[in-house]
Amino acid sequence: MKFALQASRVTGIEELRRDVARAETLGFSAVFLPDHLMGTPLAVGPTLATAAALSPGLSIGALVYGNDFRHPLLLAREAATLQALTGRFICGLGAGWDEREYRAAGLTLDPPGVRIARLKETIDVLKRAWSGEEFSYAGKYHQVEAFTGAPAARPRLMLGGGGRRLIELAAREADMINLNATIGAELDIYTFDRLEQQLAWLGTSPVERTVTVFYGGLEADRLEHFAQQRGFTVEQARESPLYLFGTLDEVRQRIARLERYGITMVVMSQWGCDWERLISAARSAP
Repeated sequence: MKFALQASRVTGIEELRRDVARAETLGFSAVFLPDHLMGTPLAVGPTLATAAALSPGLSIGALVYGNDFRHPLLLAREAATLQALTGRFICGLGAGWDEREYRAAGLTLDPPGVRIARLKETIDVLKRAWSGEEFSYAGKYHQVEAFTGAPAARPRLMLGGGGRRLIELAAREADMINLNATIGAELDIYTFDRLEQQLAWLGTSPVERTVTVFYGGLEADRLEHFAQQRGFTVEQARESPLYLFGTLDEVRQRIARLERYGITMVVMSQWGCDWERLISAARSAP
């Protein structure tokens, strides 16, 4: 099992330097940043470039770029540049979900089917652009004419989400997937049964399976407190792959369970994870 950090709380260079160094020391494989117009302090591209300069070994990645906030050619250039400069960039991409951010940008949050169709066209454009060869593209949502502006560098492509259409798209098109709840609909009731259903949608695809743990700690009583705060039961939290609470042995068992499901990377979010303590338990999972 590999582990990664979602550095959601970093606000400046000293915090970034500290967290990257700590992630290296603890044996993490990657550092990710979320992509939001509001709610996270730093923009993804410059922060990841800086993180790569601070660490010679960690992979860096977006988890995940919001597809509707950039023209795919701009994203292609940014992603290819990060890959060309570092050789270890993971281009995470999602269909978008936060209606508040869409309103702030004057955009319409289209129905899921439209957003997934637009995401598929973005992937087509990205892959063509990353070849370094001139190309044109005529889609329903994106049009490109005689473009040659991105470095010839292909990062690993990760899709993030929980719906069937996105997961089946990832099975066909991506190198990695970050499996999640359908944001806004089931975050508090996401269970291992739901994870098993998502894995069935992936079928025999060789795409690498990852999950993000949003909240977690080693204090057993913290789970009850957390569940009460979130408005659901302890058993619901205990049955969710998104939460990692309990004793040292319980955390070990949960990590081992994820591994049995074929999960190869657990991303720990700074928002609610005591990630530095959890990793000691996770590393010793059977």
